Amino acid sequence: MSGTEGQGLRANLTDGETISLEDWLTDTSVSKGTRRNRGQLLREFEAANKRRTQEILKEIKAGRTGVYEPARKMVDHLRRKGLKPTTVYQLRSMLPGLLQSTLGEECLTKSKFDRLVPAGDYFVSTVKLSPEPDELRHMLRLAKPEYRALLGVMACTGARTHEIVSRRKTDLAEKDGIGLLKFQPAGTKARTRRYAFLTREVMEWLGQFHAELDEQARHAGREPTPWLFPGERGEHLTQSAAYRKIKRLLKLTGLVNRDDEVYSPHSFRLFADVQMAKCGLDRKYIAAIIGHKGKLAAEASYLSWKDIEEQWKEKCAEKMCWLSETQIVIQPDPKLKADVENLKQLVLWQIAHSNLPYNRRKLKELGISEDEIRQSLEQADRPLGLEDKSKEAVS
Repeated sequence: MSGTEGQGLRANLTDGETISLEDWLTDTSVSKGTRRNRGQLLREFEAANKRRTQEILKEIKAGRTGVYEPARKMVDHLRRKGLKPTTVYQLRSMLPGLLQSTLGEECLTKSKFDRLVPAGDYFVSTVKLSPEPDELRHMLRLAKPEYRALLGVMACTGARTHEIVSRRKTDLAEKDGIGLLKFQPAGTKARTRRYAFLTREVMEWLGQFHAELDEQARHAGREPTPWLFPGERGEHLTQSAAYRKIKRLLKLTGLVNRDDEVYSPHSFRLFADVQMAKCGLDRKYIAAIIGHKGKLAAEASYLSWKDIEEQWKEKCAEKMCWLSETQIVIQPDPKLKADVENLKQLVLWQIAHSNLPYNRRKLKELGISEDEIRQSLEQADRPLGLEDKSKEAVS
């Protein structure tokens, strides 16, 4: 931008139509994650231009530099650093908001911005890999109680890490051993309320973890933590701390990144999706539980969470237990049992009254003991030696 253009920008600025840089950074109308991303944007903006953002904005207002030049420097800087195309695209997309909020709506136009600060190719450069069930079991056995519970919640719900670590204990309810975890709109990426379900196994892990925490708090004279996954200084576990620990467990299990394929906590979104699908849960129910707002579109407002809960309990509650053995109890069929007993009595009657040849081993395989044969012969008043006359087997 020329000096003349800068003077025009300065003349067009109106008091009350812009906000300070600090206000933009600390805007409470956006999520905590967005504020964190804005902080990263400023760090990259300043590194590329080798000046503080406040100084750059003052120079633009004074007409000593153009509005597009610093933006172009930042995008080129990000590409030289070798950042992923998705990261470059996302940081670039926040620049117009920063500049228009602090300099005014007229400071740039979208067409000029796209021409002078091109976005470049935008594509997903990495593929998230998902653990297999046996690999998850290995991780669960390696993990300490806190992270066993955290992995269990992630593998059941497919929720994002920040969504899980920000849950309070009051967000979790239990019914018939199954957990119902509520995600408030403010803590989710899609800004919608949703629910997810935890197996009896994961509820047991959470119970064991919090029993230890409550005991420690009692001895220290503290109140029990309100968080499902507490961190330091009375806050919840941070996303970065959870990320590092889970990445370590993935590495110990042999699940390491290779080329453009990566394992991360986000992999458990895919894991939960795949496992619920294998259990036969409806695709739209899976999308609702995991929080795929885009896949649900208008249907999201019309879902019955009661129906989703019933279907999940029926199809997934037992199959998605990873360290608990499922015991199958076989109930005998009374009619079949009676039929078998009648057939056994018929064979015994034929042995006792019809001089039918038989073989002890074969009859034993059919469930007929020698005592039963002897009793049958005695009841028929036949000589006991009769049973030794035949060497042939009954087919």
